[in-house]
Amino acid sequence: MAEKRVVVLYSKSLFAAGIQSQLQNKDWLEIIRIDASEKGALEQIQDVAPDVIIIDSLDGGFVSGNAISDILSRNISAKIISLDLGSTEISIYHHEIQQVMSSDELIDAIRN
Repeated sequence: MAEKRVVVLYSKSLFAAGIQSQLQNKDWLEIIRIDASEKGALEQIQDVAPDVIIIDSLDGGFVSGNAISDILSRNISAKIISLDLGSTEISIYHHEIQQVMSSDELIDAIRN
């Protein structure tokens, strides 16, 4: 049974196919491809409730042209991994909500 649900978000199917081919042999991963250019893609992501979302850093995606901010604005708790296919670097984003009742708690949030 898969331990991690991974969404590969794409507007270029070659990107999704390449990522899927690299990850498909891991039985602990469930790979789901979602076309960012399709209407309702954000809702599909919410319905799937992935642990990780993989995107192409050069692919704007969605209506606003910024897939990362669109995903984070929906309070989707998945880790977002943005791949730069032209280098060996990735960027990792996540959404975290904390209750801050004082300036000391804000300082702790900044520090940590």
